[in-house]
Amino acid sequence: MSLLVPGKIPYEVYEALRKRQLSFMYEPSSADVVCGAGDKNVFQEPTASLPSNGGKRYSKSRSSSSPAENYITLQISEFIDAAHFWAHTQKSMSYLSVIIDILNGDELCPITTSENLPENIELNLDQFYATRYNKDNLFYRCKVIAYENDWALVIFIDYGNTQQVTLQEIYYLPHIFECNLPPLSMECILQGIRPSPKCNPAGIWSERISNICKRQINGVLLYGKIHSVVEDVVYLEVYIKKPRGRNAKSVNDFLIEKGYAEPTEEYENMKMFVEATVDLGELDIAENYIGSSLRGPFSPLEIKFHGCTKSFHNKIVNLDSNSVNTILLNNEPESCQTRMLAAAIVTGVECNGLKLNQTTLLPNIPGLPMIVTLMFCPQMTLKLNQDGTKVVAILCGFGCCEATAQSSYPVSDLTLALDTVLAEVEIKKINKIRFHMNEAMTFMRDISEELATDHEIIRIQNCIKTELKELVNMQRLVTSRDVWSENQIAVEILEPDLCGDPEDIWPLLQFVRLNKSQDLSGNIAKNLDDLDRAARGDESTEGLECKLCQNPLGTRREVNRHLKSELHQKNVTEYYEKKFQL
Repeated sequence: MSLLVPGKIPYEVYEALRKRQLSFMYEPSSADVVCGAGDKNVFQEPTASLPSNGGKRYSKSRSSSSPAENYITLQISEFIDAAHFWAHTQKSMSYLSVIIDILNGDELCPITTSENLPENIELNLDQFYATRYNKDNLFYRCKVIAYENDWALVIFIDYGNTQQVTLQEIYYLPHIFECNLPPLSMECILQGIRPSPKCNPAGIWSERISNICKRQINGVLLYGKIHSVVEDVVYLEVYIKKPRGRNAKSVNDFLIEKGYAEPTEEYENMKMFVEATVDLGELDIAENYIGSSLRGPFSPLEIKFHGCTKSFHNKIVNLDSNSVNTILLNNEPESCQTRMLAAAIVTGVECNGLKLNQTTLLPNIPGLPMIVTLMFCPQMTLKLNQDGTKVVAILCGFGCCEATAQSSYPVSDLTLALDTVLAEVEIKKINKIRFHMNEAMTFMRDISEELATDHEIIRIQNCIKTELKELVNMQRLVTSRDVWSENQIAVEILEPDLCGDPEDIWPLLQFVRLNKSQDLSGNIAKNLDDLDRAARGDESTEGLECKLCQNPLGTRREVNRHLKSELHQKNVTEYYEKKFQL
C-alpha cells in the first residue's frame, strides 16, 4: 500500500514533483543506450575545450565520481552567517586569476557616456558587468541587484559579496570567452538545520553562533556532500575533514549537538530521496555531465500562485525550497474557490520573480481571501456586474485623488475577483472588526500614557475574536467569476452604521444597494425547470445557460454534468433557503 500525503494523494506524486523541482539528474544505464544497424551510440562521450586569452586551453572531461560519493572540495569566499556562505570549488578557483588579468589588462568600456547619461540608462539585471572593488581598486565581474537614480547595488558573482557603486563606475565586459563564464562562486546553505530558539532568540542566526561557526570553517579547505541544487543555491552538509564511513560528523551535526541549531522537519521527511541526486557537473564549469535532467512530470493537482497587487501580476512566484509548502497539491480539485498563501518574507521584488519564505497556506474556506483583504485594506471600491445586481470584484489600495480620479499609489492596488456573493451583512461585520481594531490602537496609546488599563485591550480582543468567528462561519453563496462593468452603475451608497474617526487607520467601508435581481420575477425557478427538461432531452439546449451559476451550457452532456456539479447543487440549496427565508 503506497504512502499518502495529506488529502489522500499518493506519495509518489509528491515525490515525482519534488524531484523535478530539485533538478533530479537521471543517470542512463547500459540498457538505455540504444544502438542499431548503422547507428552510433546515443550517449557518446562529449569532448570540448575552452579557449582562453593568451593561447591557454582548458580541457573538459566528465567527472568520474558517482552520485553515491557526491563530495566536493570547496573554500569559502564570503561568509554570511552560521548556515549561509558563498564558496569556490577547486576547479573554479583556477579561472579567477585568468578573469582578473583580462579585466585589469585591457581598457573597459563604461556604460555611461556623454550621450548616454545615467538618468537614461536601463540596466539589465540578468547581464554581467564589471566594477572596481573598493578595497583593492581592481576590476571584478558583477551583477546588478537593484538600482535607483545614480546608484546601484551589485554583487560580485565570483565571490558573493556586495557593494554599492555609482552608475559611472559600472563597465561592460569584454567579448572574451572567460568573461562570460557562469559565476565562479556558488551560494551554499547548510542542509536540514535552522537556528535553535534557545541560542538564537530572534529566530535568525545570532552573531555569537555565526562567529563560532566562522572560526570552524572560514579559510580552510572543506568537503561538501550535496543534497540538492534549487534555483542555483546548493544545499549541502559540510565536513572539515574528508568523511570516512557513515559515522563522520559534519558541521551540520556539530551545530545540532551543541544546541546551536535544530533539525528541520522538511529534511527528515525528504532526505530519503533528496540525497545523491545532483551530479557535480552541474556545479563545476570545467566538467560535462552526460546524464539527462528530468522535464516534468507536471500534475494538474499542483497549485500555482500569483501576486495580487498590480506590481506583482506578471511576476513568477516561487516558494522557498526548504519550505513544507514548496510543493502544494490540491486535494479538492473539484473546488473552484481561490486559495490564499501568506508569506512573512518576500524577496526578488525588483526582479522578474518573487521568492517567498516562511509561508502559510490558509484553509480552503469560501470567501476567506475576500474577508482578509477587506479587513486590512486602507480603502475599497466595489466593482459591479453589468446590471448592478452583484459585486463581482473589489479594488483595494490607498484610494485616489478626488480631483483627477487617479490612483494614489497604483503599484499597490489589489483587484480581487470574487467567487462568493458579497452581501451587506458581511460588510457590516467587517466594519465592526475594523472599528474594534481602531479602538485597540487608541487604547494602546492610552495605556502607554497610563490613561487606560490592559483590561480594555482584552475586552476588544474578545470582541474581535467573536465577530471574526461569526464572519468566517457565515454561509456564503458560491458563484462563478464575472466581468465587471467599466461604466458607472447608478446605485445608492450605504453609509456604515458605526461612527468612525477621520484619523482611523482602518476607515469604515461603504456598501451599495444592489439592483433587484430577476430572481423576484421567478426567472431563476423557471430556468432550473428548463435545465431539468434539457437534461432529460425534452427541451433544446441551444442558447441555454444556468442563470443561478451564470454558466453557459451548449450540449445536453454539459447540462447533465453541470446539474451534478458540487457548485450548482450548493447554489440551489442556498437559493431555496434564502427564498423561503424571505
